Amino acid sequence: MLKSALVVASFWWLVVSLWGYWSLRPHHTPSDWVLNALIQNTESATLQHWAVLCAIGFLGWAVTLLLALRQRQDLFMSLLPHEKNGLWSSLGPSSQFLLGEKCFTINRRHRQALTEVKADAAAGLDIMAWINGIQKNHPLHAKALLECLQILNQHPHFPADEDNPKSTLLMHSIQVALCAKELALGFDYQGIEDRHFKVPPRDLEYQFSPLDPMVALVTLCHDMGKLKTLTCDAKHRVIAVKGQHGVAGARALAKLDCIQLLPIQDQRTLYFALSFFASPALCTLNAQAQIHDDRSAALMMLLIEAHKKVDLMACT
Repeated sequence: MLKSALVVASFWWLVVSLWGYWSLRPHHTPSDWVLNALIQNTESATLQHWAVLCAIGFLGWAVTLLLALRQRQDLFMSLLPHEKNGLWSSLGPSSQFLLGEKCFTINRRHRQALTEVKADAAAGLDIMAWINGIQKNHPLHAKALLECLQILNQHPHFPADEDNPKSTLLMHSIQVALCAKELALGFDYQGIEDRHFKVPPRDLEYQFSPLDPMVALVTLCHDMGKLKTLTCDAKHRVIAVKGQHGVAGARALAKLDCIQLLPIQDQRTLYFALSFFASPALCTLNAQAQIHDDRSAALMMLLIEAHKKVDLMACT
């Protein structure tokens, strides 16, 4: 945009200058006379003076525009990552904003096949059985699930929440995923709802599939961003919280090779669900204020329902 403004300004500056030179050659006057004439009444000004004034005015406009664009660019670059949500759709792919984000890493000893889930024995067996079932028809999704489970598994004592340190992030993530698996069988998608905020489905014929492999991936990974946003002490107690864990998790996951191998629509679904499940009323819509993708919205709402049910069970 800055380059375009500069090109336009330069072009018209050249046009005005050439026009003034060739059309006003008979009226050329010494430079000191022109400067004195600029402060005289405009009624006595010659065509040459008008050309000079127009050129100066155009130059001033170009400089003002350049400074304004530069200010807007500086403002955008100064925004925090979560403050750029509304700009992703018009400023290109989200990958260009991920340069400053740290990707999840897996220790070398966890690069081997996952042999033990450091959580409740029954829940660990159930989640592994689910992943093995997905492997048959969706090997790329199963690979992503296994790697994300490995990342969680190497932090077995990381707290799930600053207010409930007894619940680990690993166990909480597995519980929400397994709960979503059960709820998916009878899930009735009615659009996006959040208290008084409601957007109906865009496609009234859309049918949610409980066999969608993204059910497992979205729900298992929903809180992984807390590994980036929560700071814990030696006793695994949260001592600091920085940033929004949903957005942080979505960005870190977006840089994993196993996620980038998934179909682009599945990547977008994961990014949408994780970025907005904590605040559905802030989710992005299309130009007609409609849900952009019902599948992504349905998976987000399923995640919210499963999350609420697990939290309710933890309180009882």
